[in-house]
Amino acid sequence: MKHLVKKAAILFFTMVGLMITVQVEAQQNQHKQKPPRPVMPDSVQIEKMVSGLSVKLELSTEQQKKFTELHKAHFTEARKLMEKGKQQHEKHREMMDALRKEFEGQVNSILNKEQKAKFENFLKEHKPGKGRPKH
Repeated sequence: MKHLVKKAAILFFTMVGLMITVQVEAQQNQHKQKPPRPVMPDSVQIEKMVSGLSVKLELSTEQQKKFTELHKAHFTEARKLMEKGKQQHEKHREMMDALRKEFEGQVNSILNKEQKAKFENFLKEHKPGKGRPKH
């Protein structure tokens, strides 16, 4: 009987040790993950990219210089377009919020107090992102 208890204890502590090891390993691997790459390359990344391409394409020094200038200009314009898109998205969201508030105000104007409370509950339950598909 003592022998069986001893084996069970050894097995238990071995399992606990394995679980701790796996947990520590998983946490260490999380820290080793590479950070996400930026959407648009910066000047240093452009220089590296052009340097690698110039070797593959066998560019002259003058071609490499022009190639670098073209890439930098391209990504500068692309950044501007992305920023403009973000601003337009925010403006669109604000307009949609205002339209929604106006609509809800109009709906509330035709409801009695009890109906307004039910309508508010309905809106809370059917808010986008709460398990309900967006229409």
